[in-house]
Amino acid sequence: MLKFRPPPKKTFEKVIDDIAQSTRKHLRDGHDRVSNNKMIVRYYKRYAKEQKDPVLINKAHNVQNCFKYITSDTYEMQKVKNVTKCTLCHDYKFCANCLKMIQDARINKYMPMLRDKQKYLYHMTITNPNCSEEMLKRDVAKMSECFTHLIEILSCKTKIKDVDFKQYNFLGCIRSLEVTYKSNPKHSECYHPHYHCAICFDLDDESVIDNKHIKNVYSRDKKNPDKITLFSDFEVLIQKLWYLIWHGISVTKKNIESQKLGYSCKVDRFKNKDAVEIFKYMTKVTDEKDRMMKYEHFKALYTALYRKKQIQAYKCFYKPADGDVSKNDIKAVADEVYQQILDYLNEIERPKQQVDLISDLLEDARQYKIISRRKLLKRHLKVLE
Repeated sequence: MLKFRPPPKKTFEKVIDDIAQSTRKHLRDGHDRVSNNKMIVRYYKRYAKEQKDPVLINKAHNVQNCFKYITSDTYEMQKVKNVTKCTLCHDYKFCANCLKMIQDARINKYMPMLRDKQKYLYHMTITNPNCSEEMLKRDVAKMSECFTHLIEILSCKTKIKDVDFKQYNFLGCIRSLEVTYKSNPKHSECYHPHYHCAICFDLDDESVIDNKHIKNVYSRDKKNPDKITLFSDFEVLIQKLWYLIWHGISVTKKNIESQKLGYSCKVDRFKNKDAVEIFKYMTKVTDEKDRMMKYEHFKALYTALYRKKQIQAYKCFYKPADGDVSKNDIKAVADEVYQQILDYLNEIERPKQQVDLISDLLEDARQYKIISRRKLLKRHLKVLE
């Protein structure tokens, strides 16, 4: 439940100052994030030439102009600029700026639901073996089908004889696709597709997941050899299930018990920071060692992830009932409070609309207070846990 009381008029100046500080940082960060877009533009143009596809030229144009022009209402007497629109390319695969925008939007959408289910919530990571460029598109598509099968088993829609999945009382989940990669695009195991999931279980016995006591080949961390990860019986069960489903082996009690090793899977209590993992990028412009993406990576990822959904919600997170969405949600309160700020400014003068280059607007920030509704939404409204 949100608790926020709009400030009296005498405090509007301070609120405007606070929002202006946040907005200035937001503009600077966005300007810095699109710096890598020059490389992505070159890649789109090169790929367009190879494919003779005008759509790719349009994508290059959109990425080139992302966060380049900002529309604002300027209050000249009060030295305030209210940002109303900015050019965005909406490329949620390769543009770091649009990735950050969509991440924030998803966190705003789902965090109230995640907080509501906090006591049932876990962070589950499901990993596939690394694959080559040739297999990446197939593996990404297959993972989606296999995950749907896994959910059908956990929700008891598909029943397994003599295996009790009702005991876990699966409530729902949000799954997010991520693909990382190695620096050599021709490596036979270059690409690493995997899922991060926020998943809910109403357990009678929480030790089923919390009791970590099993050591297997996935226990050792390649990046930190001294770190040993133990798994619960439930995690090992998911590891085996994922292996059987992936390889098209019938999921039976006998096959589960006879399967010595599955594919890597971890299930831990959900922490607030895990939301960043769930809602972050599908891929990014640097490899696992922070080296810049090569053109071969770009082509493989563009092809494999074309029209693929990153986020998919199931059961309690899928199309929540009207009663689950309060009329006083974050967006509604932000709209109301921000309108009060604009009313305060409009009492003195009427604004003039203008379009600026982002570079010019950042220069203007020395003389003007630049504000945006987005920053009030993110900085000044608190969702109480």
